[in-house]
Amino acid sequence: MYAVDEPPAGFKKDYPVPSFGADPDMEGTLKSLASAETQENHKLEMGTEKSKRKWIPVAKDADKKYDYYPTLDKDIITT
Repeated sequence: MYAVDEPPAGFKKDYPVPSFGADPDMEGTLKSLASAETQENHKLEMGTEKSKRKWIPVAKDADKKYDYYPTLDKDIITT
């Protein structure tokens, strides 16, 4: 870790930051998502406990299921 110098005592803090509202691209994305959910009669769930139980990343189980040292066929051994 690097040591960080404290700002000078006269440094202005807690200054107001203007809010220009939501990003227009994000507003369009949310409208598109709402339209698709209505059209498909399905609510998108991401990051919830229910979705985490339903969509389990199976790649994490590959080490348990895959045989990295299979028995060789007799033809392969002969060759």
